[in-house]
Amino acid sequence: LPLKVIRNDEIVEGITSRTLWFGIYCGIVSVMVFYNIFIFFSTREKSYFYYVLHTIFIGLTQISLIGFGYKYLWPNAPWFGNFSIYFFTCMVSIVGIQFLIEFMPVRRKTSPKIFVTLKIFQVLYLLLILLSLTGNYSFTFSQILNIQPFVAIAIIGIAIYYFRQGY
Repeated sequence: LPLKVIRNDEIVEGITSRTLWFGIYCGIVSVMVFYNIFIFFSTREKSYFYYVLHTIFIGLTQISLIGFGYKYLWPNAPWFGNFSIYFFTCMVSIVGIQFLIEFMPVRRKTSPKIFVTLKIFQVLYLLLILLSLTGNYSFTFSQILNIQPFVAIAIIGIAIYYFRQGY
């Protein structure tokens, strides 16, 4: 068990530095969200809406992982503090896949195999959200880690496929 003895002022300095950097990160995410909301309202393209949601969920995932969500946003809901990590992580993927569907020409009629594959991934993430509600966090997390490489490979493959199609 690695133990470390440090002075109290070193702990405070580390927490302050971490909080400062995370504040900068939140500021960057907020600017991205507001900028893309502006673009969405200007263009009315659905892909920007999903990109905004994706960015929000990425920010909320990070807030949950660091513990600031529980500290600042839902301090009276410890169950949500635990659940939020899995919920927001799955939502990043669900909305990210929907962004891909809207951004690329993935349509049920023209690309049925690609469309169905992406919808299956979304359903799997929805099932993982439901599973995390049971409190089985360890298994849920392992399944998220098992599915994610397949989603990443599928997204890269789909992007290459459409690039070669001239899109």
